[in-house]
Amino acid sequence: MTTSIPKFTGETDEKLNPVDFLRDAEVYMIGSNIPEERMGKKMHLFFKAGSRADTWYRELGEEKKAGWDNFSDEFLKEFPAPEVAKPTSSERRKELLAMRITWAELGTRDKDTQEWTHQRFAHRLLDIAKAAGIAESSSDIVSVHENLPKVLRRNVSVEAKTWQEFTTAIKNVGVQTIKDAKEDEDKLKEVEDKLRRVEEQSTRTVLIPETPSKPLARAFANAQISTPPPALPFAKKPATSRLNEAQKATLRANVDAYEQRPNTKQGENDWKNDVKQFHAKHGMKVIFNETIVIPVRTRNIQTGIRRML
Repeated sequence: MTTSIPKFTGETDEKLNPVDFLRDAEVYMIGSNIPEERMGKKMHLFFKAGSRADTWYRELGEEKKAGWDNFSDEFLKEFPAPEVAKPTSSERRKELLAMRITWAELGTRDKDTQEWTHQRFAHRLLDIAKAAGIAESSSDIVSVHENLPKVLRRNVSVEAKTWQEFTTAIKNVGVQTIKDAKEDEDKLKEVEDKLRRVEEQSTRTVLIPETPSKPLARAFANAQISTPPPALPFAKKPATSRLNEAQKATLRANVDAYEQRPNTKQGENDWKNDVKQFHAKHGMKVIFNETIVIPVRTRNIQTGIRRML
């Protein structure tokens, strides 16, 4: 007899659940018309040769292999099924509150059961509520109702006394009601999209009106100031006049009052700020006189002043 179920080893890395393995073996042997009293004596066909389970079976007494129930008890004593942690009521309630059915899923059928998705969703809600032990109460109904799609919220009362009543109301929402609501929503979304595109286009094409001063400002910005050529092309420029004694005295006083920055990194940064402020006040093309002292970098200012004087 050939088998179509995986071989059981009983090793520490065994992936098969012992209870499931026994059930599969029993179903297979019943389908093969093996009498129940002989099933235990055919179990060696389902163990991997040389495995722990195979060794255990060969050492098992013949009397314990007689009869299926007798053998099953001995097998599960040696290879007990792992304990599966049962979710607590609190964990089930968290699962219930996390349940969602999306707008896109509404009006379609569940791919596994072919139920309408909102009806399948209602079945799952009720199953979890029963597992959480709150099916006969209204606990958490308000919270779940808040997360339903709009068409279900409108047609399902939040005042349900039990989860049976609440989920039945969800299942009773007509499919056509859902499809009509989705169609209306799609039309509304289409209109909103068109309006948004029109607004975006308007924002790109509308020009900000100019104030009366803007053309004048542009004219000044584009104007160029040029020095007129001398009347005689080959005439010499007049020599620059030297400072008189009063002007020299004023310049010396201004130089003495000037606070030169120290020769440090911070002093260098302060000097750069001084230069910016100087040009902001006097412009880039400065006409110097005895009242103007240009910010000097961290070097001896007096040498340069003597040359000027």
